[in-house]
Amino acid sequence: MLFSSKSLQSMMIKSANLTFGVAVLSLAAFLYESPVYGQSPQDIAAEEEIRRQAKKVELAEILEAAQEKQSGGDLIEAGKYYNQALIHIESIGGGQVADAKATAVTGFTSVYLNIAGAEDKAGNPQKALKEVQRVLAVNPESEEALKLQAKIEARLAAEIGRYPSDQVRDEVEEIQEVRRRNQVTVRDGIMLYEADKLDEAKAKFNEALSVDPDNKAAAHYLDLVHEKSFKREQREKRERQKNAIVEIEQAWQPQHSDHLGPENPFGNTNTVHSSKGRSAILNKLQRIRLDEVNYPQLELLEVVKELSAQSRERDPEGLGINFIINPNVDANTGGFQFTTDQFGNPIPAPQQNNQTQELESVTINLDPPLQNMRLLDVIEAVTTVASTPLKYTITDYAVMISRKPVATEQLFTRAFRVDPNTFVQGLQGVVGVSFGQVGGSGG
Repeated sequence: MLFSSKSLQSMMIKSANLTFGVAVLSLAAFLYESPVYGQSPQDIAAEEEIRRQAKKVELAEILEAAQEKQSGGDLIEAGKYYNQALIHIESIGGGQVADAKATAVTGFTSVYLNIAGAEDKAGNPQKALKEVQRVLAVNPESEEALKLQAKIEARLAAEIGRYPSDQVRDEVEEIQEVRRRNQVTVRDGIMLYEADKLDEAKAKFNEALSVDPDNKAAAHYLDLVHEKSFKREQREKRERQKNAIVEIEQAWQPQHSDHLGPENPFGNTNTVHSSKGRSAILNKLQRIRLDEVNYPQLELLEVVKELSAQSRERDPEGLGINFIINPNVDANTGGFQFTTDQFGNPIPAPQQNNQTQELESVTINLDPPLQNMRLLDVIEAVTTVASTPLKYTITDYAVMISRKPVATEQLFTRAFRVDPNTFVQGLQGVVGVSFGQVGGSGG
């Protein structure tokens, strides 16, 4: 709706006059409420009249605002103003503002019947019927409202079964409202996920799914949170493994060993050549320490089991060291070796008798206990104090314990170059016989 400048100016002046009038009447009501004035019946009546006039002015403003909203097509706001006007009319008394009441009722009826018609066209007959019933509560004699009510009720009766009940509709609306509020929780979780706050985001998505288990957005982003958390854990695990490998390499740096025997005076290098497996076992034997070693009259088999268990427990990798009890005699140092008697006849050396005592039952006695010993030193002590002489050998795959062979004197053959004349003279000087004379007399 368009207004000219003169009409706008007159409307503004009218509104200002109404506002000024309300202010004057309110001030007068305040003055009459002051205890300076007496409360005679005439004063009370005058005070009530002032209040009533103030409410009439305010009612006129409300009706004017309602008519402006209605003419502008804002039916919802217009209905609120008309409803407020009816409340004012009840407080004033309908008989004194009959014209204003008629205007309010007419406007109220028109607005809510239009709303009912719109709801009916939109396919919401139940809502339309509620709006009509609201009109009839204010204007029960409205023929238009009664006709529209009868029309809607007849159609609902004819189409019964096509529309859900009011109770179910209310429940569905409540469920939809809960889902709309739940979407706020989902949005919070998405923002936390994008900020890389995975734990807080996971809590939000779980909360949303507890309200609406079929929420696809919450389920999707919860899967993304789990996937991102898994990748982060895998990355941290790889970093820990790399750091552990570096620590193990640093701990396994080759160290100087004092168990390699005296230096070889004929060697022209100090490099010790050994296989990779033997070096690893030797390194473990040097690094692993036992707090206390006490083997009071234990069999070799029990001692070996204890050493194997201790090596696994104290090895950073948990692999330990393999131990082997070898009942056979080393072929290089044992077996048949010969010496000779005074006549030069060979005499075999005594044989190792494996049947006299099994290696597993050889007794080890380390008592009193030894403190803070390297595993290499413990093996050295075990083979030293055994009831049967033992030795150990470090191979590529294990520490082998075997019987120590009996030492036998080795014989050597030597050739000497001798002057025959000098040799003969020496013999003659020893035995006092002249070989030349003997040979001459014999001839």
